[in-house]
Amino acid sequence: MGFGDGFGTLPDPSDSSLGYSMSQGGGLVRFDLRTGERKGIRPWAPDGVHLRFNWNAAISVDPFNPGTLYYGSQFVHRTPNGGETWEIISPDLTTNDPEKQEQDRSGGLTRDATGAENFTTILTIAPSPVEEELIWVGTDDGLVHLTRSSGGSWEEVGHRIKGVPEGTWIPHIEASKHHGGTAYVIFENHRRGEWTPFIFRTENYGRDWERVADEDDLWGFVHTLEEDPSTPNLLFAGTEFGLHLSLDRGESWFPWTSGVPPAPVRSLVIHPRDHDLVVGTHGRAIYVLDDIRPLRALAQDPSLVEKPVYLFDTPPAYLRSVSAVDGYHFPADAIFQGETRPLGALLTYWVGSDGDGDPCQIEILDSEGKLLRRLVGPSAPGLNRVSWDLREEAPVPPATEEGNRRSPLLGPEVLPGRYTVRVGRSGMESGASLEVLPDPRQEIPLGERVRKRDAIRLALELAVSNQAVRARSQEVGQLLDRVLSALSELDPVEASGLREKVLRVREGLADLDTHLQGLRGTERTLYSMGSTRDAPTESERIALSRMEEGVEAAITKINSLIVTSLTELRSAVAGTDLEPIPEFRVLIREGGR
Repeated sequence: MGFGDGFGTLPDPSDSSLGYSMSQGGGLVRFDLRTGERKGIRPWAPDGVHLRFNWNAAISVDPFNPGTLYYGSQFVHRTPNGGETWEIISPDLTTNDPEKQEQDRSGGLTRDATGAENFTTILTIAPSPVEEELIWVGTDDGLVHLTRSSGGSWEEVGHRIKGVPEGTWIPHIEASKHHGGTAYVIFENHRRGEWTPFIFRTENYGRDWERVADEDDLWGFVHTLEEDPSTPNLLFAGTEFGLHLSLDRGESWFPWTSGVPPAPVRSLVIHPRDHDLVVGTHGRAIYVLDDIRPLRALAQDPSLVEKPVYLFDTPPAYLRSVSAVDGYHFPADAIFQGETRPLGALLTYWVGSDGDGDPCQIEILDSEGKLLRRLVGPSAPGLNRVSWDLREEAPVPPATEEGNRRSPLLGPEVLPGRYTVRVGRSGMESGASLEVLPDPRQEIPLGERVRKRDAIRLALELAVSNQAVRARSQEVGQLLDRVLSALSELDPVEASGLREKVLRVREGLADLDTHLQGLRGTERTLYSMGSTRDAPTESERIALSRMEEGVEAAITKINSLIVTSLTELRSAVAGTDLEPIPEFRVLIREGGR
């Protein structure tokens, strides 16, 4: 978003087209995505003072004043107007240890002894989201400061934390989203060869501290921590080796391994609207855990884990479409693209530790109790999730001679409304209500949606009937091939008359095949109906009517061959050495006339 090697980037809370981006050495710009402008807003330095900015300097936006930005050198800098003016609201909050700095040519203290970065700098600034004027600050040399007067006075409270080597790096402070006096401080000391995870919590503004994670709880040193904004019991920790979870405020932890690799997790954000956990890693991309509300439910009510099966409340699902991406229409493997959240409803359920391995049976019912869809879900002990695509059960087409494959058919989308979801396992069942909402960007009357659904239902019924005719035609054709092959064993005179009868039936099949070929163009027209949710167009209505007439005619033709021609052939074969001609049932269109 800015320049340099790419560091902290913050959107402007009042306008997502605006934001702030920093780079090494304290570089800071305000950007405008609409115009491409990048305005340098690096804070000024007091006379005779060289500002020491860490390579990854502290930056944050005030939760109560969106236009106020905090930036950390050895001081806390504050701007109330997006960088137009700055003020320093703290003294030097570091040890300012000259042994950890070196002289530059002008005599100022600027860098650490290696010459790579500044040292004795502020690493994290954490304004409280629940108590105005409360700000926590952590440094790269082990100091934790607190102000409750927006910088009017400061207190160093880190000296009360026991069991951490002196001068340990503080990459993150998590100011509680529930109580002003509560904060989590992370220490990490791997730069000096120690990989011990350190997380400490205070609940009284730093007067007392307790350790909430150690090497028995977490794998690797800790980079960041996120407290859930709804449930204080739910904590997420990012370590050098992945994502970890606690459902009891840090009393116990477990690694989250479903879909997230053991890569360094450097940033965690919970989306306030969608309740998704966004996981930023070093070197392994961004991961999104869709809808963490089931984890909140477990943190709020630990007794849920004792249930043999439990379906969590399901968030509303939207009937929506996804636009095609720009660029190549068929990119193959040439373009990297992350996985997208599946369309439809996310159904999350718990399976107890007594799981017997039998799959879970999932049923979707409408408001009148009519069964619309059956799904089969996993039953591993713990959390399980499946996605329902908001479609009714698709009709099952008949098998064909092409490897007995079935042509894929999708059932019609359901209408907006309330539905019931039931999950069952080993005689136990759990249910929940699900609301299906229309796309808020579209206004489609319910009557139009009903007409479209009914038209798609008819089109699916016709497609299945058409495939049934094809399958029956293939069966008859295979029978005729066997008869023709067997005729070589008969007397030539006797075989000649039978061969003529068989060929007449084959001519009827050829006429039927021509008729079926003519329906394919009409069938393709109907495939596009499901791309929108409004009433069928005139072309679609005409195609549907023609398809219905064509399928009825195809059923009449195949039934005529079965009833008349095969009956005649069956009589002719009787008394010969050929195998009897088997009976074929006539076709009746289900749901039709």
